Amino acid sequence: MSNDKFWKYMNVLQTRAYTKAENHYQEAMDVVLTPKQKASVVAKANEIRELWDRMPVDLLPNTVSAL
Repeated sequence: MSNDKFWKYMNVLQTRAYTKAENHYQEAMDVVLTPKQKASVVAKANEIRELWDRMPVDLLPNTVSAL
């Protein structure tokens, strides 16, 4: 496996892991939070991802299609 292919594959794995984690926290919030509270948490999580970590939402699907 080439270095380039390795990193593309790692991007795919990281994207899948991130998506699964997002599913887990969405399901947990459905159980314990009101819809208004959940919306607030989702908004803050999106802010952290996009502004603090510089990972815009449109970047994530592009990583999967890169392989």
